[in-house]
Amino acid sequence: LHSLSHDWLKFTEDVRIDPLAYRDCGDSYATSFGQRPWISEMYGYAFGAAKADVWHQWDFTSMIYPSYEPRDMPKLIHYGLLYDVNGYKFDKHAHFDFD
Repeated sequence: LHSLSHDWLKFTEDVRIDPLAYRDCGDSYATSFGQRPWISEMYGYAFGAAKADVWHQWDFTSMIYPSYEPRDMPKLIHYGLLYDVNGYKFDKHAHFDFD
């Protein structure tokens, strides 16, 4: 992580301040000019990792989104959407006003 941390932050900030980033980022919550993409840190990490030549291995238990059927017990749950497990609901969108 040390090898890519500087660029991870730099690219995250670049995406966050770009008023046109909403157009191409795929973020459902940034839909108009000047809105800051919620997922900018993910882009920052991807760009920073690519620049540092950091490669990743993927398997189908590394991440699961709500409503996806896992092939096995997930190692990590990506809670970017509302997640409901037996009536217990959670997602990261309950936390905001960080800017």
